Order: sequence, then C-alpha cells, then structure tokens
Amino acid sequence: MKNSKRYISPSLFGLIVICFFLPFVTVSCQGRQIATLSGIDLALGKAIEGQRMNPNTFALLAFITAVIGIFAGFLKNIKNNIVSSIIGAAGFVCVLLIKSDISSIKIESQYIKLLKIEYRIGLILVVILFICVVIYNLISFYLNRNEIKDE
Repeated sequence: MKNSKRYISPSLFGLIVICFFLPFVTVSCQGRQIATLSGIDLALGKAIEGQRMNPNTFALLAFITAVIGIFAGFLKNIKNNIVSSIIGAAGFVCVLLIKSDISSIKIESQYIKLLKIEYRIGLILVVILFICVVIYNLISFYLNRNEIKDE
C-alpha cells in the first residue's frame, strides 16, 4: 500500500498536464464567441481571427512545473514530498498570475471594450489540482517525518 502512494503525486501532476488541453478561457464579443483557448493555446500562443496571440508566460511556466512535478514525484527520498510541494505551489502561483497577465490576449479590434473573457473548466481544475498536490505532499511529508522519528 505504501508503495502505491508514491504514484499519487505524479498522477496529480499528470492530471494537471491533461487539463492543459481542456478549455481555459473563452473570448467573446457581444455574446458571439470569438475563441476558446486551452492551457496549451495560452502557453504557446495561437492565432485568433487572423491575429497572432502572444504566449502567456505564466501559462507556460505552470505547464512546465506540472511536467517537472511528474518526474519529481518519483524521487526516492523523503525530500520528494517537499520538492513536489514547492513545485506545486510554484505552479499554483503561476496559474493565479495567468489572470493578471491575461492582457496578453490582445485582439486588435475597434470593439476591444466589448470583449468578455470567461474562465473555463480546464483552468478551474488546474487550480484545484495544484492545491491538492501541495496539500497531499505536505501531509505526506508530515506523516513520513513522524514515521522516521519513531524508528
């Protein structure tokens, strides 16, 4: 049972990576949907109605932290929980900063004030999963630390 628990953290990070392929934001103007962007679209940039959108640095960093977290979860010492918690916290902060940096979605339009950006299920799941990663790894570290003291 204890051996199977070591796959929980990498699995959570893997789910985060998968969620980056789900819709993160929907851009609409006067009720007409212009684009739906996944986390990968935000991280790498995408053309919207002929205009190239710049990559969102924080989305790219959050994706990279999730990928690194998959591998960090397989470290074989007690520090893997701390490392995974730090990586998860960094990813969480990057995801929160996506909203503040959403200005990178610039569509040249005379109706720029009419644009509406809605946050979608992919972004919500990524936030929740990063929180789960941090909490799980901190609890695991605490429990493992107490087991080591008892021995």
